Order: sequence, then structure tokens, then C-alpha cells
Amino acid sequence: MFWLTAALLLVPPSAVSAPPDAALSDSALSIEQAVSLARKQHPKLLAARAQREAAAAQVGVALAPLLPQLGLTVGYQRMTGNAAPRPGQGAGVEIDPNFDGFNYFSAALTLNQLVWDFGQTTARWHAAQATEDAAATNLRTARLDIEAGVRLAFVAAWGQKALLEVAEENQRSELRHLRQVELLVAADVRPAVELAKSRALVANAEANRLAALGALQGAMAQLAQAVGLEALPTQTLSEAAIGPVPGEDGEPEVAVAVALKRRPEPKALEYTREAQGLLAEAARDAYWPSFGVTLGVTDAGIDIENLGWNMSAGIGLTWNFYQGGLSERQATAAEALAEAAAAAAESARHTIRFEVNQALIELRTAKAQIAASDEAVVQAREQVRLAWKRGVNPRVY
Repeated sequence: MFWLTAALLLVPPSAVSAPPDAALSDSALSIEQAVSLARKQHPKLLAARAQREAAAAQVGVALAPLLPQLGLTVGYQRMTGNAAPRPGQGAGVEIDPNFDGFNYFSAALTLNQLVWDFGQTTARWHAAQATEDAAATNLRTARLDIEAGVRLAFVAAWGQKALLEVAEENQRSELRHLRQVELLVAADVRPAVELAKSRALVANAEANRLAALGALQGAMAQLAQAVGLEALPTQTLSEAAIGPVPGEDGEPEVAVAVALKRRPEPKALEYTREAQGLLAEAARDAYWPSFGVTLGVTDAGIDIENLGWNMSAGIGLTWNFYQGGLSERQATAAEALAEAAAAAAESARHTIRFEVNQALIELRTAKAQIAASDEAVVQAREQVRLAWKRGVNPRVY
């Protein structure tokens, strides 16, 4: 389990990913099949993909103001034609209002094009692109986190399965020993207290077996949660071996450098910092005016078969030179968020260094423990061999 953590920190995704079309086994679930299931339907991964798509759409939203804006308006009115004098006009005109109605048809085609706004819109567009890059990197982060969670949960369940097998074997051993003690007590070879001790050992072995069974069931539930399912398709786990990771026995600094290069978290925060910096730039560019051109064609009249058309062209300047300090506050907020993202990126690098070094320490400690355990097994077998050689049953005392 420990060296698996190091593997996730050091190996590129392609080296630890399962083929997307891995078929589920009817009898056993492998670690790669569990990862494949998580990739297809884990809710967090689906949410990250949706956020990536939303960010991609926002790039188009930010680009739209730079493109021509074409609009068509068609209208129909039924109206009276009564004169309505205005101040300074219509003196001496006789007003005879009535309810006679007239048709009025109109159509207008308008083209507006932004010419220059001192980089406001362009900066927002580039900020949206950086945000999309951050979302894409976050998607990769989510995928790696989910895969790591599945692998760790699988190995934890695998370990609990092994512990259950040990508990079951210990229970069988204590039962065999109990039968031997019963025979010896019945033959008055051993005192009755030995029978009580042996029965206590059997009871303890049963308690340990039940505890191991409960731990396995809990580990399987955690594995299902890591995969993103309410229940796994099978409760049987494959025992395929997990090989070593290249570089796991190398120098820690080399492993840290590889992890910093491959891990996506700092890169996503750098994209976020870039986006906020561009938004601050756009906010400050809003101090300046924007220029645009307008082209229009109209067609209107009271007879739909005899309308009069007109054309127009113009250039406009819009300058919101005072908005109550809005632009300054927007720029200040964006700059603060950019600084926060830069600090978070540095914090992520520190975290990666710690995780890699901690994983390597745990890995090497586990390897040493395995070597010590192997030696203990060898010596225990030697003790049993010597006991039998002297004609003494090592389980009878």
C-alpha cells in the first residue's frame, strides 16, 4: 500500500491507467477494472468534465464581442394618423382627431462592430482561455485523485482480505489444537485447566475472525465509494500482482523533481493566476473609451408592397469615465485573487514535496518490515523443525 502511494506520485497517467474497454469479470474484480469503472461514471469526474465544457463555452462568450453583431428587427403596427403638435411647431394647424386606422410596416437590419476598446475585450478573452486551461488541468487532477483513491481502497480491501484468511487459518489451527487438548485431558495427560485455556483461545480466534470479516466488509464499501458506485458488481477481488514503480529506489530529490514536473495541481493554479491577472488588466483598460461602427438598412411604409428603404452608417464612442470606482475595485479584487492563486501554487509544490518524501519513507520502511517478517518466518519454521526433531509437538504444552 505504501509503495503504491509513491507510484501514484511518480508515474505518468499512461503508466497506471487501465484500458477504457476493460471487461468486468463475473468472478473477480481487478484493480484496473475498478479504475476503469471509476473513469466512466464517478460523479466527481463527471462534474469536472462538465466544468471543463462550461469553461470552453465561456471562451466563446468572451470572444463574441470582438465579432460582428448582426441584428434584424421586423415590426407591424396598426395606428391612427392624428397630428400631435409639439412646442414651437404646428401653430395654426387645425386638429381633427379621429379613429381612422393605418397599417405601418418596418424592418431594420443592423451591423455593429467593435473597433477598439484599449484591450478590454481581448484581455477578457485571453482570461477565459486561461480559465479553460485551468479547468482542463483540474479535470486531469480529478482523474488522478479518483484513480489514486480507487487504487488505495483496492489495496486496503485486498489487505483486509488477506487478514481475514489469516484469522480463518488461525481459527482452524486453534480448533485442531483444542481437539488434541481434549484427548490429552481425557487421558489425564494434561490438566483440565489446559482445556479451558484452549477453549478461550478458540473463542478469541472466532472474535478475531469476525473482526477481520467486518473490516473487510467496510473496506469493500470504501472501495465502492471510491469507484463511485453504491455497490460493487462483485465482492471478489483479483489477486494480480502490482509491480514496482521505476525510480522508487532512487534519490528523493530526483523523485520530487519528477513529481513537480508531472503533477497537475500547481499548473492549474498558475493558469488561474494568469486568468486573474488578465481580468485585472481588462478592468484597468475600462478607464478608456471604446470605438465602434454601425451600418444599418431600413425598409418601412404603410403599404407592404411599396415600402421605402434607407441606409445609414456611423461611428460611435462610448466612455464610462466614472462608475463610482467600479473598475478600480474590480482590478484590485482580480489582483488579490491572482496573488492568492500564486501562493496556492507554491503551497501545492510544498505539499507535493512532502507527499513524495513521505511516500518514499513509508515505502522503504515497508520493504524493510517485509524483509524482517520473512526472516521471522524462516526462524519460526526452524523452531518447529527442531521441536519435531526432538519428538515434541510444538502446539502441545
